[in-house]
Formats: sequence, C-alpha cells, structure tokens
Amino acid sequence: MRAQHVCIAALAACLLLLVLVAQGAAARRHAKLASSSVVPAAVGSAVDTAEVEASAALEDAGHRPWFCRGLDCPSFDVLETRGSLQLRRYKSACFLVTRVEADSLLQAQVIASKRLLSYLAGDNEDNVKLPPTVPLNSVLLTADRASGTVKGHFYFAVYLPEEAQGDAPKPSNRDVRVVKLHRRAFWVQTFDSPLLTESSLISRGWDLISELQNMRRKVDDRFFVFSLYEPPLPFVPHHYEIAVRARCRRHGEEPTEAVLAGSHGEVEVHGDVHAWMLRGEAGHEAAAMVRDDGDDDDY
Repeated sequence: MRAQHVCIAALAACLLLLVLVAQGAAARRHAKLASSSVVPAAVGSAVDTAEVEASAALEDAGHRPWFCRGLDCPSFDVLETRGSLQLRRYKSACFLVTRVEADSLLQAQVIASKRLLSYLAGDNEDNVKLPPTVPLNSVLLTADRASGTVKGHFYFAVYLPEEAQGDAPKPSNRDVRVVKLHRRAFWVQTFDSPLLTESSLISRGWDLISELQNMRRKVDDRFFVFSLYEPPLPFVPHHYEIAVRARCRRHGEEPTEAVLAGSHGEVEVHGDVHAWMLRGEAGHEAAAMVRDDGDDDDY
C-alpha cells in the first residue's frame, strides 16, 4: 500500500511538472506564431506532432538542444561523440539545489520537485515567479560497487532561468540553495526506456562508470547524475540522460573534506559537484561566489 501511495504521489508530481513545462513551451510558441504570418499545417499523428514541437523549440530557442523543448536549460559544447555517449563541457551557471533523505529515489523526487517548483512559483524572498526550466537533475551518490548500490540521500538540481542567472532571489525554504558551478565536463549517455525503474537506473549509472573506466577514461566515481526532461510516464518516448563527471589534470587528488575544512561563509565552488554536496551535509552555506577565470576543466 505504501509503495502504491509513493507511485501515485510521484505521478502527481510528474504531471505537475509536465503542466508547467507545457505552459512554458506553449507561451514561447504562441509568441513566435504571433509575430509570423506563416501558420503550420495541421499534423495528423503523434509522431509528426512531436517532430513539429521539436522543430519549433529549435527555431525558438536558437542555441538550445531540441530536447529542452524551447525552455531554458544548461548550455554546453560537445567535445567528443561515441554513439549515444557524448563528452560535454558545460558552461558556468547557477542552479537551484536541494538535499533529500528518503527510502527511494521516487519518493525523494516528489519531495524535491515540490521544493524546487515552489521556489519558481514565488516561494523566495522577492516573491518573484520564474519560468520552468529543464532538466530535473537527480544526483545519486555511489555506495558499494560490488552490490551496485547508492546512498540513502539524494541531491536534486534545476537550472535557474536565464533571467535569474545574474541575480537570483534568495530561497525562502532553508532546504533550497542557489549554487553557481564553474565550467565542468561530463560524459553523458542518452537513452530511452518504456518502463524505467529505480534499480535499472542505478544499474545504468554503475555500468556507465565501468564502461568509461574500461575505456581508460578518468572519471569521478563518487556520484552520477540522472537528468529528466519530461515526466517519466510509462510506454511513452522519452529523452533520458545519465552523466558521469570527467576528471582532468587540474582536479588533483586532494580529498574534498580537506579542501572544505577551513572554509567559512561564501566559497568558490568549482566543477567538483561533490564539493558543494558535502558542504551541504556539513551544514555550511552552499552559496558560491565564483570567478569567471577560475574554470575547473582544461578540456
């Protein structure tokens, strides 16, 4: 019964996210059509409709990938492609972050979605409403490689809208933080699944870490990221992503705990996602003032 309630709650949260995403995309498409005398012809199938929406998103967004559906999303450059695997270099940007302890990833996603969407809906010190963005990033901390498990607490992050990147209002909820990350590189694998489960998702994360290490690529195996661009409704095509942090010469091997030991107040948060996560666990402020010349990657 409890599992059923969790699934229902998760579905409700996903549907809410779908409504917000659809409203944002619809508003952008409406503005585009209003300024044009060309009206697209009616589309007679779900596949054609999806293609038209993707094209409209590309035309409207310009620099945004098609899977962002015209919404604000993190900007990146593709440095290398191997089938469904890409090495992406993400640009420095601000994110809205929250930490959740829960019995399952689904349960944690429901709690995190409520917090993050509430901020965008005006639950901030300026009472400012902000447009939705994609994706919802779930950060899973790896636990035991032999058993392929993750830890029982999760981090979630959403990209702040472009209009708030330079001056984001402070969250009203103390469990929500605004964090700015330097440029960082990730190996990203795109995939689809007719019925995504938590166990299969965790397996994919561990498999990607192993695959990259077998390729003799240096990666950070302390965590991986699952990116959700639309609600995970069953038996519907999706664009899912699993990402593992790529290491480079400048990362070094100094433990994150040692780096943070002497830090107080505002700190520089470079591309090491694990750094600001551990900082949150230690009870420190996760807000970061970063310099544009301090990028963490040499890629």
